[in-house]
Amino acid sequence: MMPTDLPRRSGPPPSVTLRLELVLIRLRLSVIGWRLDRARGRHDHHGVLRHLDSWALLQDRRVACLGTRAPPGLVRSHDETCTRIRATVRRIDRETRRLTWAVGRMRRASLTQDRRAYRQAERLCTIADLRLRKLWTSL
Repeated sequence: MMPTDLPRRSGPPPSVTLRLELVLIRLRLSVIGWRLDRARGRHDHHGVLRHLDSWALLQDRRVACLGTRAPPGLVRSHDETCTRIRATVRRIDRETRRLTWAVGRMRRASLTQDRRAYRQAERLCTIADLRLRKLWTSL
């Protein structure tokens, strides 16, 4: 080292940095979990997907930080959870579109005063609504 060189700053040991990063990840995961619950309570399937993606990325970072100390089932369980939630959200989206279509069909039947078509559309709305309720409770 030359006399004109600035002294090197020594940072905290790697174990402290790793612990701090894990604490921050855990804090962010709890905030995202709270946001997921709120989106689920509002029946906002787009919000659920958005927060689920953030949650999955943070879980991956958490596993990367833990390295070999990560519990063996952690990666598999969080992948299965994401897959199940994404499949359910796709079904919710499909049922929402089906409900919108059936409501439009009811309006058209009402305007043309076609009682039979109105009853059929009403039945479709009821079935789609029941499916949506089941899907939201399973989420």
